[in-house]
Amino acid sequence: MTNKCRGVIAPTFPLIVEALHRQGFFLFRDLPLGTTIRFRGEMVVVRFP
Repeated sequence: MTNKCRGVIAPTFPLIVEALHRQGFFLFRDLPLGTTIRFRGEMVVVRFP
C-alpha cells in the first residue's frame, strides 16, 4: 500500500475486494487496525487509519 492511499471507494462489494487485493490485502483480517468499512447506498467506502 502506498503512503498516500487513505481509502478506497467502489460502487460494488466485488470491486472493493479487487481494489483491496491490488493494495496487498487478501483477507479482511490483514487490514490495519482502525480501518472502517461503510456502505452508503450501493457504494462501499473503506478508510484506512
